[in-house]
Amino acid sequence: MNLDNINKWLSFAANIGVIIGIFFLALELNQNTVISEVDSILSIRQSQQNIQLISLENPEFAAFNVKLLNNDELNPVEARQAIDFALYLRNQSQMAYIQYENGLISEADLLELLAPFRFWITRNEQIASIWEGINSNSGNTEFIKYFNEYLLVND
Repeated sequence: MNLDNINKWLSFAANIGVIIGIFFLALELNQNTVISEVDSILSIRQSQQNIQLISLENPEFAAFNVKLLNNDELNPVEARQAIDFALYLRNQSQMAYIQYENGLISEADLLELLAPFRFWITRNEQIASIWEGINSNSGNTEFIKYFNEYLLVND
């Protein structure tokens, strides 16, 4: 074999090595994307589960939830809690929407993560009123538009 043939075989082997390296890089990127998607969903679900746990462990919070479900009159402290609860739900939903926008979660996962906020908006006048205030004052307008369309489509 002459030197030219050796160089061709070495070049060929190096090109094969590059192709194999690109394949493994793509495989790792895909795994990282899947891990990011799972982490995104799990973090929001964990937060939602924490609210359920608080309700289980704290009878006062459970009673507050019942008042919200029944649209009962709230005292000033409960009214403030309703605002904070609505903002919490909005923030969770907006984080899910941002993750959806960035390709970290699917639309099916997004709709599932928006369900608690939708539930409370459609069942409680105070939280619906807070949502209307959020719409008129500030926020991610794309999220607000998407969420309002989601509400209208599914009512």
